[in-house]
Amino acid sequence: MKKMTIVILMVTLIASFAFAQDQNLDVTATVTVTPLSYTSNTDVTVGDVSKGTTATVDPKDAAHLNAPGAAAGNITISGEEGATVTVAFDATAILGNTTGNMTFTASVMGHADTQGSATALTSGVSTIDLSGTAGNGGTGSYNFWVGGDLPVGAAQSPGAYTTTAGDGTTGSGGHGGGNWSMTLVYQ
Repeated sequence: MKKMTIVILMVTLIASFAFAQDQNLDVTATVTVTPLSYTSNTDVTVGDVSKGTTATVDPKDAAHLNAPGAAAGNITISGEEGATVTVAFDATAILGNTTGNMTFTASVMGHADTQGSATALTSGVSTIDLSGTAGNGGTGSYNFWVGGDLPVGAAQSPGAYTTTAGDGTTGSGGHGGGNWSMTLVYQ
């Protein structure tokens, strides 16, 4: 009787495996990242410059002693709290008007919140960390201050020069134009 019971159990188990079917389920997840956004708080202002000099707008110092009326530009970015971001920016910008061009060479510094504590950044090489702790899901921020040098030739035509004037080409015709830009990419 015991042998028969064991045989019946074995046959039952084998039969149940023969009729067993697998059921597959998909598992999905969505990982979100807070998009990078920016606010241009202040444009770079070189101020009044004399011919034959170089105006320097120090991105770390608000005084700008050799360029009265100068102001460093300020950009604030925000994104995923604690995230690392690679920074790239144009080395120069062409300023122009109807009679001539000048080349502004940018200098960029950054810090989470304090201009006086900002450190120099190198385009395409520097990475920054947004404020906060990575993985907390909140929003972090970082500030950039943009300054630089603008050499003004002794024969430079007088007048107002800007990156928004002209078509971005260089030459003696004074085309100028072509805004300075910065690119930010999450790591």
